[in-house]
Amino acid sequence: FFFGTILSGSMKNPLLPVALTAALGLFGAVIAAVATGLPNWSRYRLLTSSVQQTMGLWDFNNNTYCYGWVLATAAMIICTACFFFLGFIGATLVLVSKFPWRTKPLRFLVALFAILCFTCSILAVVFWICFHEWNKCWFEGQDLDVNATYAYQKYDASWILATIACGLAMLMCLTACWAIGATPKAPPPIPKPKEPEPQPEYEIWPVYEYVQSYPAPMPQPTTVYPTTTYTLVSSPRTTPIYPTVTRPTIA
Repeated sequence: FFFGTILSGSMKNPLLPVALTAALGLFGAVIAAVATGLPNWSRYRLLTSSVQQTMGLWDFNNNTYCYGWVLATAAMIICTACFFFLGFIGATLVLVSKFPWRTKPLRFLVALFAILCFTCSILAVVFWICFHEWNKCWFEGQDLDVNATYAYQKYDASWILATIACGLAMLMCLTACWAIGATPKAPPPIPKPKEPEPQPEYEIWPVYEYVQSYPAPMPQPTTVYPTTTYTLVSSPRTTPIYPTVTRPTIA
């Protein structure tokens, strides 16, 4: 359920893992810088004294036998702070980018900074453990019993801060890889409007107004026919004369 909620949140807001990476980078850089400058990596007290003393990266107490472990620790914790800050800058550039789908190479670079940061931080912690736990480092190379000289030897605040920075670097590696997977896809290209096809050019001829004039209407010709007068002449009635027919007598 937890990872499902995180993944669904990253799909809705793809910049969420990038913001987490930037925050881890900033906090880790501050913590690593404080651990570098604070001279409290170990604290101890001699059996012959009641005063507690501290030892840091820049206070060797004239101890040159294990000088290499101390220098290695200092170099690794400084590199840790630098890689934390570079990861913070890279993640910030991704956040402010106007084209987040083009930031995948930069996200890979931030992930590389996070991996280097985690490597350097864990080496810084391990190198100081080697210095702190090796008895010869406390007696200039002599193999003596520490309990016979020191009341206690403990890790102090700077080493604890370096351990916290190592944990933040591990989380930064996870969020940086998460940010790579959450890179948004490029939006579909906007189709360009088609350019109108060139039309053939025609020569424009001048336009003349044609007015047709008709002559005045002529009177239509009229045909005059002569008038003929007929007079009815009466004729005497004639009676038709039929021939006399004699019928034969039958005896």
